[in-house]
Amino acid sequence: MFFSDAWKKTRGERTRTKVKLMKTRLTKLIFVAALIVGVLGVSGIAWATVTINATTVSSNGALTLRGATASTWSTTTQDLTLSADAASVNINANEAAANQIDLTASGTTTGNAININTVNGGIILTAADTTNGDITINPASVLILGDLTTGDGVATVAVYSSDWEISTAGVMTGIDSITIETAATGLTFAGTYTDSAIDLSDVTLNYSGAGGPVMIRAGTYANPVTSSDAGQSGMIRLYGSNSATTDDESSGFYDRGLFVNLQVTGNKGAFPIAGLVEVRDVGGEAGPIDIRAADFVVGLHTATAKFATGGWGMFGSWSKVYSVTDSVAASGTIVAPVWVDNQMSGTVSGEEYGIFATTGGTQPDGFIGFQTTSSGWDSLFYFDETMAAYEPLVDGDAPGGATGASDKYLRVNINGTMYGIPLYTQ
Repeated sequence: MFFSDAWKKTRGERTRTKVKLMKTRLTKLIFVAALIVGVLGVSGIAWATVTINATTVSSNGALTLRGATASTWSTTTQDLTLSADAASVNINANEAAANQIDLTASGTTTGNAININTVNGGIILTAADTTNGDITINPASVLILGDLTTGDGVATVAVYSSDWEISTAGVMTGIDSITIETAATGLTFAGTYTDSAIDLSDVTLNYSGAGGPVMIRAGTYANPVTSSDAGQSGMIRLYGSNSATTDDESSGFYDRGLFVNLQVTGNKGAFPIAGLVEVRDVGGEAGPIDIRAADFVVGLHTATAKFATGGWGMFGSWSKVYSVTDSVAASGTIVAPVWVDNQMSGTVSGEEYGIFATTGGTQPDGFIGFQTTSSGWDSLFYFDETMAAYEPLVDGDAPGGATGASDKYLRVNINGTMYGIPLYTQ
């Protein structure tokens, strides 16, 4: 068969065109393969397989999702879960602005909208900057620290801080105990109070004796609070100042630094204020130089101090007993504003008195002043049957007196010389 030259030319051109197209496609294929190898397999990097199906994007290697602008992960009706089955979930933000990480639960629920739980491990919140390192918990309802669910007291709330401030418009309730460890000042109250700074009115104690529960305790009899301080320390110190000039309340124009009222409705006795000093083994020391179970001092302290005209009394202490009409102090009882009791069984190398009186400054009008609003006293001294045969009451004539001049006499020691005050039977 014969073909024209024109047809032959056309066929040759077609063949050359086809070869060119095949070369172009092969070049592209080789370029894509090289690109994939360069991305996934260059320099010994392991190959990773990314699998995408209808609901899952997975990889058998590391997988990174990166957006060049603000991005959102969301679901329309179901949960969004971030989990690392065998490692950790890390959320990092590096923006120099507030709210870098914002967790917001906008739905309405009666339970906990945000839960942070661990199965075996702790939870720590750290704000490292000393200037901008605040941690704020701001509940509109209740702040719960501890195990409210079981209420078994197992959970411990520990706060370690250089300063701890609690500000509340209401009250703090349900606190079992607070332990304050070493500090310059353990507990400080500041501000203006319309009621008591400390109120123990609703406290109920399960009393169990001297070593049992009390409102405020420092040590026990067997284990007292110890100190080796050489200065004027102490257990409690209270300092106050009052500048009132007018009695606006007509309730007794005075302050009570410490006031204790015990109301008895049963058979138990009451000692509103009691003090006990016990000097014990002092080793090789000489012992204390001053011992007082109570110390009460009142003074006009400056040259411009005054005791007002018409003022009734300036007393170091006022001791009083009273009763109302038809009340009864039973037979055998003793009633007295002051009880003086000497029980020194050891050696007293110095002086010992039932009452020791000193004076200085101006001369007092008398050692004892007597005043009555009713019937006075039946006698100046009363010696009962336990004292009738003991000094200072002595049978017979007073020293220096005539025979039979007195029935008894009362011994009086004046600077080492004994005198007798004659006593006669009425």
